[in-house]
Amino acid sequence: MKISNCILVVFLLPTFLLFSQTNSGSTNEKISANAIWKPTFEVMQKIYTNCGAQQGSKMYECLLNEMAYAGASHSAIQFSALINGHGYMNGFQQYGEIGVANVYYVFRQDHNEGCLLVNCNPDFINVDNLDYLNTGDMEQNKIYQSLKNTYPQIGIFPGNREGTDYPEKQELPHHGERIIINYDLRNGCDNCQLLGFAYFSFDFDSTGKFLGTKFQSVKSSLNLQSAAVSAENNQNVFNDPSVPIDVSLGEKFAIVLLSNHSAGLKWELGKPLDNKILNLLGTNFVQPYETLPNAAGKETWTFEALGRGSTTVKFNYVYSWESDAKALEKYTFHVNVK
Repeated sequence: MKISNCILVVFLLPTFLLFSQTNSGSTNEKISANAIWKPTFEVMQKIYTNCGAQQGSKMYECLLNEMAYAGASHSAIQFSALINGHGYMNGFQQYGEIGVANVYYVFRQDHNEGCLLVNCNPDFINVDNLDYLNTGDMEQNKIYQSLKNTYPQIGIFPGNREGTDYPEKQELPHHGERIIINYDLRNGCDNCQLLGFAYFSFDFDSTGKFLGTKFQSVKSSLNLQSAAVSAENNQNVFNDPSVPIDVSLGEKFAIVLLSNHSAGLKWELGKPLDNKILNLLGTNFVQPYETLPNAAGKETWTFEALGRGSTTVKFNYVYSWESDAKALEKYTFHVNVK
């Protein structure tokens, strides 16, 4: 599973002039969908060519300049400047006082996708800064304890931040808000075996003031992960869209797709799931064993059958930096839940 940073933010945005003196005052403008930028493939190739050879801060300044040359909006450039030119916003949704901004970090070798929850107080809360998490309650959880007994090196790592699916939101008393963030439980390192998922909430009062985090739950993914390793021996792992997926109510299954993340490609859902029939439990990316350039790894998408009926799961193979990218490949899996 690819992983990236997720931040919760509220800003009094400074007036930003590209590489000129910054206005010492600030506005009351909040981050919004106006800051979304959707570069073309040609623009991204130019950025990689012109900026990739730069060193240090010049590389990030180059991104801001290229955004301006490509016609990015003032709000989009402001947002990228606020994250020091490391990336740009490619999606946004507002949850009451709290907003969620999806970010693509351009120059990372891995973990390019980020998720910023914005318009809260204090200015920045990076949810992938694990210091915010009180893991004591998680360590008392029976599922976690069972995993730790078998895998003593288990650790918590930032979760999957790909795509434009947003964290779960719940209402708190007195109009407060709870944003639930997922984290990976892995066997010793952030590219090691995925053992499960931990869920923590970031809680806010009605004004957007951050109240702290709380442990919510742990889910194990061991059965699906072991199945993905030996798909040919497990009927609940599928990779051929021509073969119908027949499962029983309550069963879990995985769809495994070859994916070249090193070339900036990924699979995404081609249409929303029918949530009355299927629930997406999570995705995982396994790096290729080959050392050849552009070798493909495997994306594992794990699902649970929630209701009886027939539905389809559609996948599009796209460049990760293009929000409205034309799919290079399309797969449709037919699922029957009995």
